[in-house]
Amino acid sequence: MLVCTCSAFIVLIFFVQSGGTFGDLNGMPLVQMAINSSIGEFGIHVVTFAIFCFAFSSLIGNYFYAEGNIRFITKNNVVLNVFRFTCLIAIMVGCLNNFTLAWNFADITMAFMAIVNLVAIFLLGKWAFKALEDYTRQRNRGLNPVFVSDRIEGMPKTECWHVESDKLEDVGPEPMKEYLQDSMDIDGEATGLK
Repeated sequence: MLVCTCSAFIVLIFFVQSGGTFGDLNGMPLVQMAINSSIGEFGIHVVTFAIFCFAFSSLIGNYFYAEGNIRFITKNNVVLNVFRFTCLIAIMVGCLNNFTLAWNFADITMAFMAIVNLVAIFLLGKWAFKALEDYTRQRNRGLNPVFVSDRIEGMPKTECWHVESDKLEDVGPEPMKEYLQDSMDIDGEATGLK
């Protein structure tokens, strides 16, 4: 977001300084020209390097998100290797095609991802609202809320927050405060700061 905002302001300043004309420039060449007019040719190389780092880190981050989701769905190494090969092919095709095609394809895949997420939110929403009701109920009773998935009827087993209802008294009425207090007591004993 910071990179995009800075790029936008640089282009807007260049637009004002250049008398409101960009010619045929758009996208990355426009940003490079705006930088060049402000700080010289060195700026073009800085922007190119920054965009490379931004694109590479986005690529790596999105790859690991996707791989984590695939590993959650299946532990099959064949599926994982097919996914990896598909990613390499997609990167190659994206690099070899023109910018407009790659950008349009990215827009289509982002729309598909948004649709999948909307369906997931719709399907999981009932449990989210029940969890919110449980949270509100605990707050209204003056408790520091503890999420226990067993309290929500029909909710599938969760991998996190696996405190069971019958073990809840072990957690205490204010678990976070008690946890922090216990941690400070342990640290105090260990360092002799009590």
